[in-house]
Amino acid sequence: MRGGIRMILESDPDIEVVAEDDGANAVDLVNRHRPDVVRTDIQMPTVGGLEVTERVTALAGAPAVAVLTTFDLDEYVYSVLRNGAVGFLLKDTPPRELAGAVHVVAGGARRCSHHTSPPNCWRPSHGEPRRRAPGP
Repeated sequence: MRGGIRMILESDPDIEVVAEDDGANAVDLVNRHRPDVVRTDIQMPTVGGLEVTERVTALAGAPAVAVLTTFDLDEYVYSVLRNGAVGFLLKDTPPRELAGAVHVVAGGARRCSHHTSPPNCWRPSHGEPRRRAPGP
């Protein structure tokens, strides 16, 4: 699955996948590569996406976090948004929309799959685009 997602994302000339991980090294990889967006999943082999989201968004200069998952449950949407994610997409999202979502969340706005969306997912946090803290 991971290779297919990478291929979809890298088919967009403005997207470069700089690292892949099972969650255990996410913070180290973010600090090393300084990505604009981190893509995670609810369930991962080592550290789950909820915890990865919380860890990554707590960093100074944190990248936007988007969750791509098969779990279409409102409780997951609310949990990842509370933990700082700005995107929640299902794995059946069409490839063009997936790449587009990366651009949307990198620009500071929220993006959720059409059939998943609690109402607050479609609006930026507190009515303002997400702004990243300045980096070190």
